[in-house]
Amino acid sequence: MENFAFNHQLLLWIYAGAHPLAWQLDLGIFAAKYLCYFFPLVLVYQGVRYRDRRALVIVILIAIFLSIALSQLIQHFYPTNRPFVDGLVSNLIHHAVNSSFPSDHTLFAATIAFGFIFGRVYKLGVFLLALTLVIGWGRVYVGVHYPLDIAGGLLIGLISALVCVKAFLGSFQKALL
Repeated sequence: MENFAFNHQLLLWIYAGAHPLAWQLDLGIFAAKYLCYFFPLVLVYQGVRYRDRRALVIVILIAIFLSIALSQLIQHFYPTNRPFVDGLVSNLIHHAVNSSFPSDHTLFAATIAFGFIFGRVYKLGVFLLALTLVIGWGRVYVGVHYPLDIAGGLLIGLISALVCVKAFLGSFQKALL
């Protein structure tokens, strides 16, 4: 993925640069590293607070496992460098030198967001999808992902959530009622 000129140009347009303002860098780091921790809290809250959403939470958890498995397969068979490894940008947060595509942070958040959307909890799902885009922006902003890594995470999250909600939600709802 790192060989596409458009991907490089978009990365350089989003990236923080050599001397970002402190508040902008803090915002980027928060989005890149910490915002994803909000998503499991939402899952727990939804499962505890709303009895009728428990089946959906279980299905979203299955979708997360599916999306992570797909990500691991892709990373194993198609390893890609991170932007800081390619020397295009400086790494603004500590990150392992491992495969970049797809973004696991974006994939995790997108799977949850799309799970709620496909489970017909639209307002929450759209809100989480907006936060997912912020996470993706942050990952590119601090130099640990290319924009196509984010797009890949969104796509795999969408597919995993769609497949699992369509395949399992009805069965789990019947079992839990």
